Amino acid sequence: MKRGFRSISNCVLSLTLVPDEPPVNIRARGIEPTVITIYWSPVPYETINGIGIGYQLALFNISAYNIRNYTLEASVLSLEITDLDIWTNYSIKMSAFTVVGEGPWSESILEDTDEEGKSPVWL
Repeated sequence: MKRGFRSISNCVLSLTLVPDEPPVNIRARGIEPTVITIYWSPVPYETINGIGIGYQLALFNISAYNIRNYTLEASVLSLEITDLDIWTNYSIKMSAFTVVGEGPWSESILEDTDEEGKSPVWL
């Protein structure tokens, strides 16, 4: 039996998981009668658990029906949603994802589209 030295390679294990939390500081603003703009901040570095690939955004109408879904790149931090109903309440939820999968969804935020033909305010 031949004896000798064995070389043991150093191995670095990088653990990638799903994010621990959704994007933060999610806010929305009805800017026109049929448009809502949504803004958010990225998932904090400490809780992304790998390289953030992107975001999922789900839009629901007042009856809680999911009417639109968006998949966005990680560099995108706002979205303008058009062709909505006038003077209507919408609910928005978001999650972040890595190569492993999707993290938890945010709490819903609510926003209305603007009312068409608002009268000017005279001071």
